[in-house]
Amino acid sequence: MSTGLGPFYASSSLGGNRRRTSTRRTTRSRTVAPSAAQLDRARRQAERAQQEAERDGAIAQLRELRRQMTSVHLESFPTAHPPHVHRVREVEFQRAAVDADRLGGSPSERGGSRRPAGDT
Repeated sequence: MSTGLGPFYASSSLGGNRRRTSTRRTTRSRTVAPSAAQLDRARRQAERAQQEAERDGAIAQLRELRRQMTSVHLESFPTAHPPHVHRVREVEFQRAAVDADRLGGSPSERGGSRRPAGDT
């Protein structure tokens, strides 16, 4: 008869009144496979851990999006200036007008504009 209380055991023989108790350790190791319930519990626990990790990742993404949306006004941008347009000299306009007349159209028809004489 085994008590199942670790390395100790007690036994008795069927033939006599003699009883023997021993405290020697057994050197044999037992390999016990996990039960179906233990495996199911471990699987559910792993699924929960996976779901929690995914949820935590989604929360982190939402926090980052919120930070970006609520802090964009804190960014510093360079000062805006009106564009610098180079003035074209009157001579260049006159040449463009002559070229246009020679080709059969005005500068405005070719995408340019004709400036009045004397405007610089």
